[in-house]
Amino acid sequence: MTTQTSRPRSIKQLLGTRKGGLSDLIAGASARMELTQHVTKYLPLAMHDHCWVTAINESELTIVTDSPAWASKLRYLSRDLIRKLKQETSLPNISFIKVKVSPNEIR
Repeated sequence: MTTQTSRPRSIKQLLGTRKGGLSDLIAGASARMELTQHVTKYLPLAMHDHCWVTAINESELTIVTDSPAWASKLRYLSRDLIRKLKQETSLPNISFIKVKVSPNEIR
């Protein structure tokens, strides 16, 4: 039988000490949330709760909406959104926005 001789570690210590696994998932989710906030500031206020960034790969930004109606509106606004994002120093390479619909997507 094994006995535990070390002191308990905090959640912060457990998540911050290892690369991979849960800490990487948390970091990725945090980055996507921040990017979603950055992108939605260029969208109409009514769209903020219905659109979120799920991926960014080289020059393509993937945004998910919760209904086909919001997806259609987003596609209509995508050219202007790309232009505005290119002016931002953090996203100069975006040249295409992929829009997906997922009504049950968990943010």
